[in-house]
Amino acid sequence: MKTVEVVPFERIGDLVLGIDQSSLRNAVGGDFENQPAHVSGGISFPEKDWFYDHSVSVHYDLQSKLANRVSVGIDSPFKVLFKGLDIFSSEVTQVLSHTHKYGVLSENDTELGYSYIFPKLGIDYWRDSITEDLMADLANADEEDEDCILEDIEKSKKFQLVSIFDEAYWTENND
Repeated sequence: MKTVEVVPFERIGDLVLGIDQSSLRNAVGGDFENQPAHVSGGISFPEKDWFYDHSVSVHYDLQSKLANRVSVGIDSPFKVLFKGLDIFSSEVTQVLSHTHKYGVLSENDTELGYSYIFPKLGIDYWRDSITEDLMADLANADEEDEDCILEDIEKSKKFQLVSIFDEAYWTENND
């Protein structure tokens, strides 16, 4: 497994913000799947490339066509570090405590608990479920659902996705 470092506002390994699609694809190499820019439900979605069986995605700015957001999932072929901490091997509380040393968490995120955004670092983390919510579900669960909920609780203790974005991306999506 290749180890890659998250560099705020710049890169995750060879996935570099601010470069054109062709250069990024060449840097990554291998197969990719493209999702063209589109509008759905009145919302404009940027063009996106997927790599490594959809475990890595790159969004491109609608005007400049340069990479402005890079996301790497827990199922990617990478060990992802931020300032030396392995993001996907560490528990949520440890990752947040570590990241707080370098930047401030946005408290305005409507998905806080699932999503943790550090705008001054250009980093956000995502998990599919909130551990405390699942613990409450477990208390009221039928016997047949307990194993599934216990599995989800363990999964919820770690982030499933880390993303970096450029400063314009944050401004455009939070005005």
